[in-house]
Amino acid sequence: MITNDAQLHHVFEQIERMHRVLADLRSDVRPKDPKMYALMVEGPLEEMRRLQAEVDDYAGISIAEDHEVDLWVRIRGVGISWPEAPTSVFSEIIDALRKGIQAVAEHIATGRLTTRPTSEIKEACDLNLIALRPGSLRVGMRLPIEVQPKLGEDRSLVQRSVSEYLQVAAWSASLEDEGALERIIDNPLKRRIVLNALKPIVPRPRGRIDELEISGKSVPFGRPILLLRETRKKINNAIDRTTAEKIETAVGDLREIDLDAMTFILRNVDTSNEIRCSFEEDLRVLAKKALDRRVIVTGSRKIEEGRVPYVKMRVMRLEILDDHEQNPTDGSSE
Repeated sequence: MITNDAQLHHVFEQIERMHRVLADLRSDVRPKDPKMYALMVEGPLEEMRRLQAEVDDYAGISIAEDHEVDLWVRIRGVGISWPEAPTSVFSEIIDALRKGIQAVAEHIATGRLTTRPTSEIKEACDLNLIALRPGSLRVGMRLPIEVQPKLGEDRSLVQRSVSEYLQVAAWSASLEDEGALERIIDNPLKRRIVLNALKPIVPRPRGRIDELEISGKSVPFGRPILLLRETRKKINNAIDRTTAEKIETAVGDLREIDLDAMTFILRNVDTSNEIRCSFEEDLRVLAKKALDRRVIVTGSRKIEEGRVPYVKMRVMRLEILDDHEQNPTDGSSE
């Protein structure tokens, strides 16, 4: 680590030497043996990346970027680092983030979620990728710069959507109780939509991602948001509080899904043969992915004492059971 200008000058000399080594390999080895060239440049390239990272840290580039970039997402986990991060992890998180913000934007703009958001909403929420940083996978994104419709307080649709999304994310990573969340979003339905929009980026109990950090100038109060595996439990409890009806949880096989009627049947349930379920648009993608798989559902229904509960369960949460045992991608948008 560089601690003074003398060390900085020495590192610059090392970087210059690495450049000369690479130039010599390109002219002497590459024309004769491209495969050998590819092997021989690995060491110098890795050393140059390490040295450049030290220079950037000493110069305060990372601090400056934190104030310049709208959103930084840092993903930490075993085998997750740049420049050799799994594309599945990268694409899963970025797509889940985009779809989550898009769900919030659609609800703000229309008061509901639909099967197909308008092209304008999709475009407005398509964040621009502007930076990748070495070490743990760290991705920098900027809000679209195109002019967008203003929605009060002189903010665009995507700005307001990102703000509400990140406020809920900050709450989920804090020690505040559900009362604080209700002060942020007082409408129970909207609260559930934002929580379900956030949930796909939260590390799963046995997934590859250990923690996910969000920072940047769009983050509330300028404090990084750290999402951990235990964050999911807090989000689940908050989703359960969005209904005044009796909450129940069941485990079974998801069958006979009807995406038009937004229903499915939960079969091979321990407490009964089957449970008929309905769900809202925010669970459509995950319900489709869960077809013929073992799932855990949490929802509400009115059950009259002494009668067989034929009334549909209104599902608020849905999780694929083997996602807790393996490392598949989480469905977005949950």
